[in-house]
Amino acid sequence: MNGPRVGFLDQLHPSLRDPINTNLPAGWTAMHTVSRNFVDQAATITDVDAVYVFATPVRAALIEKAMKLHLVDTLGAGVDNMDLETCAARGIAVARLSGGNAVQVAEHTILMISASSVSVPSAGRSRGCCCRSGSILSTRM
Repeated sequence: MNGPRVGFLDQLHPSLRDPINTNLPAGWTAMHTVSRNFVDQAATITDVDAVYVFATPVRAALIEKAMKLHLVDTLGAGVDNMDLETCAARGIAVARLSGGNAVQVAEHTILMISASSVSVPSAGRSRGCCCRSGSILSTRM
């Protein structure tokens, strides 16, 4: 018996695609789209059991091309780029990965708060380099 086929509708850089392919469970197959073109995405989704998307809209026309699809999983915070009604009508489950980058967002927020408290944004617009000794960064921090 063949394992599940999973599709990826966003073009992934080889640094992401290769580890996915290497670490799939035995018998699983990954299908990767080759472009953002509808025809290429339809070819990717036609014979997969599950599809993973980052930013690609999953609309009715694309879902209709999926003959075996059971799951659409968005690797982002929302499902606003998915046709939920078509998925429900076809019995396709929709999942989302929320909070996957919560730590990074919190770190970014704290760093931006810290940067604004020492005028780092305005330092970038000053005449001199803000990284030299005696500059805004080194004297204020």
